[in-house]
Amino acid sequence: MTDRQSANESASPPVPSRGRADVHLHTDTVDGLQSVTELLDYAEDQTDLDVVAITDHDAIRGALEARERAAQRNSRVQVITGTEVTTRHGHLLALFVEQEFPMLKTMDATLAAIHEAGGIAIVPHPMSWLTTSLGERTLRRIHALGGAGQRSGVYFDAIEMLNPSVAGRVACRRARDLNRTLLHLPVMAGSDAHSSSLIGSAYTTFPGRTPDDLRVAFAAHTTQAHGRFWDFNEHRAIAGASLYKAWVLVPARKAREVAGKFSVRSSEFEEPRLPRSDPRPSNPEPC
Repeated sequence: MTDRQSANESASPPVPSRGRADVHLHTDTVDGLQSVTELLDYAEDQTDLDVVAITDHDAIRGALEARERAAQRNSRVQVITGTEVTTRHGHLLALFVEQEFPMLKTMDATLAAIHEAGGIAIVPHPMSWLTTSLGERTLRRIHALGGAGQRSGVYFDAIEMLNPSVAGRVACRRARDLNRTLLHLPVMAGSDAHSSSLIGSAYTTFPGRTPDDLRVAFAAHTTQAHGRFWDFNEHRAIAGASLYKAWVLVPARKAREVAGKFSVRSSEFEEPRLPRSDPRPSNPEPC
């Protein structure tokens, strides 16, 4: 190597490092098959991920637990708290939030609530007919709001361009084409892993290594989607247990929660029958 070549190479700007994030993960807090500890262990020991996000369905406690445990063990992998919200129009990922959001609200109301809470909203497995997903009509309608939507918090921050499950695969090309021609949203890939062995099968790269870097990258449209689709054996390995939890246990739990809230709210309108001498009870806290 000549001195000139050596000088030219040393003068070249360094290639910026890109972090890896899997920001669509589930735990057994709701319908996942992996505990928080198992998820963190696998991400730390078996992947080169820098960032993970826990996005259990309509629940935040698994994400909060994961972040706390990662901090306690000084984990290499940093945790973003999030949740996958069930809206009337399909599922919606909320990242960088520390609260749950009411189920079965409109897409507009949920988007506004996520942004008001300081989070970002990402479209998972768009237009898939195999799971609860946002359809093309909703995507087009929110996009058409333009500046008015931005001002009112009714907008998407990114779209999941690669979801490795069969549910993501069936509409992947349609979603990609719609985003390229109309939506122009920042892209991401998430594994949607309910089992540890599938963590990192799809991931997002971004300049930097931290959750804050990832958030900046979404805003700057500098994220990239990577990964592969699961094969038949990978689906079969988790199908039975995963479907039972998703279609039987979780709906039953949600039905009980909804019924409980309805019961409490109905009781607020009932005037208690008390003796005159008894003090009137204080109003119950809102649900």
